[in-house]
Amino acid sequence: MKRARRRAPSVSRERPSCSKESLTAWGYHVARPRGKGPRGSGAVIPARQEGMMAGLEHLMPFTPLPVVLDTNVVLDLFVFDDPYTRPLAEALAAGTLTAWTDADTLAELGYVLASRNFQPGLGAPQRTAAFERYRAQVHLAPSAESVPTPSLPRCRDRDDQKFLSLAARAGAAWLVSKDKRVLSMADRAGLSFAILTPRQAVARLPPRG
Repeated sequence: MKRARRRAPSVSRERPSCSKESLTAWGYHVARPRGKGPRGSGAVIPARQEGMMAGLEHLMPFTPLPVVLDTNVVLDLFVFDDPYTRPLAEALAAGTLTAWTDADTLAELGYVLASRNFQPGLGAPQRTAAFERYRAQVHLAPSAESVPTPSLPRCRDRDDQKFLSLAARAGAAWLVSKDKRVLSMADRAGLSFAILTPRQAVARLPPRG
């Protein structure tokens, strides 16, 4: 008499759907689901699957947040060591933020640092050291001549327009500034980045683990 074969329990081959919610603390960076149809629709992960994924956040890929710093903010971070902006300097050093610059904005920083009217008690070696510390922590974006710049609203001060152009070309999420004319453009249409004060930027940093 032949034994009846026991069927193995069926196993679903369907992969769990991924949550459409952002996996980062920036509030704007959304992890886009892959594929089309139900698997790529961003359906909410069932509670049982969420429990299985709990505690694995540290395995998620992390992308530093690209930012542009106005000259006055760079001076606060690298010359004055302002305590209110120090968390931004720490985030740069830790790789949480990635700062971008270009030839024009670097030239403005160099001009300010070389000015006799800027901090007369600050010697040339200290000025050079501040410039080099900043230069070592930033990425150089292509010039406006080599990369098409999207149409942007115009600043009242033409000298500030280069920071908007840089932020757009670098794909920055934030332009951090203390300049009132730059900050007044925060609500203007046509900007792909947020314009923030240093304190606003610090408030948006993710909690330190």
